[in-house]
Amino acid sequence: MTRLAKALSGLLMTVCSLSSVAQEEPLEYYGVTFTRVFEGGLKSTLLWAHEEVTDGGFGLISARLPIEDNQFLQAGYLGFLPRSPLTNNRLEDHRLRAGWGIRWAAGGNLFTHLSRLEYRSGQLDEAVRYRPKLRAARSLRILGKSVPFYLSYEPAYDIGKERFAFGLFQTSFFIPVATGVSVELGYFSIRNFVTDITDDGSLVVLHFVF
Repeated sequence: MTRLAKALSGLLMTVCSLSSVAQEEPLEYYGVTFTRVFEGGLKSTLLWAHEEVTDGGFGLISARLPIEDNQFLQAGYLGFLPRSPLTNNRLEDHRLRAGWGIRWAAGGNLFTHLSRLEYRSGQLDEAVRYRPKLRAARSLRILGKSVPFYLSYEPAYDIGKERFAFGLFQTSFFIPVATGVSVELGYFSIRNFVTDITDDGSLVVLHFVF
């Protein structure tokens, strides 16, 4: 398992080093999630994460309810508390989200589309955004282990200002550790279409499912 983690970490760091970015140092996210699957398929997730460069803390609570024909409904809240570089005080960022999604399999891959609306308020921005997300997942054999891998892209369209705000690309490996426990090693890139600036970085998340 240690060799597997080192191999995947090296691959992701290579991707990060080849990317062209505008920030002085790459962003680094660390987090933990707790997911409970209830009878009937209802899935509830709690997440806490921290970003090193902005010293920002994330909190997320979400619920996903399956409906007919591989479709689902999803709703949640995300709170972000970054530190202001000017005053060193915490800033508030609140986001309410609701959406509809569908999953289908093709060519050995599992695809998921999530059509989501987000209301954002707080000291950073206030907007209503449409955020569709397309994700492709596949199980890979790496060093004799079955490792889930996925790619996703999510643009954000600002409805009030009638423009695309940003696009988020992400890719991750999920390394199984034990039953219901995995470690996610990922890379992401955020393109701000308004400022024409790209930020990227890595993420490490510990997942618990019970």
